Amino acid sequence: MSTTINNFRIVSLVPSLTELLVSLGLEKSIIGVTKFCVHPS
Repeated sequence: MSTTINNFRIVSLVPSLTELLVSLGLEKSIIGVTKFCVHPS
């Protein structure tokens, strides 16, 4: 079985980590955030 780095989904429950993920360019992989997250907008 082969997986690629682009083949994953992220649910972020910590607003500061959500901002970090966006800064790292992983915004397209984020599928869920809390109501306290301001990113992704």
